[in-house]
Amino acid sequence: MVELAHRFQGEFAGGPGAPRGFESDAMARLCAHRWPGNVRELRNGIERAQLLAPGPRIRARDLTLTEPDLLADPDTWRPDLPPPGWSLRDWERALVEEALQRTGFVQKEACQLLGISRRKLNYMIRSMGITHGRWRRNRPQPGDSSSHA
Repeated sequence: MVELAHRFQGEFAGGPGAPRGFESDAMARLCAHRWPGNVRELRNGIERAQLLAPGPRIRARDLTLTEPDLLADPDTWRPDLPPPGWSLRDWERALVEEALQRTGFVQKEACQLLGISRRKLNYMIRSMGITHGRWRRNRPQPGDSSSHA
């Protein structure tokens, strides 16, 4: 797992100022995670951390992993704000897409993860133009240039 993490991190470490490597707390968190999405989830998590990490190395707090034993106390937890230039709408979309990816695009499970109703999630999916090939109701049409999640 450690070798894969370093390989993926190197794959996404292209631009100047991009993080190069992991802090020890980040690697410990990666090793402690159960990885229900296997290699794809690991790759997506590292890509996201690589894009959003503000420092020279990826820290544990830059990783967006959720597991009951790793979640902070909800009474004291405070979210990190998105990077400058992100709107609330951008952040909402990122959260919805992340929940869908983590649940294999199973909307019922994404609702549970986000703590919202199925109706609210469906509204958000439609209004944000999120599609997935397995979904009957909103499959992208040939020639459609909308976002594909």
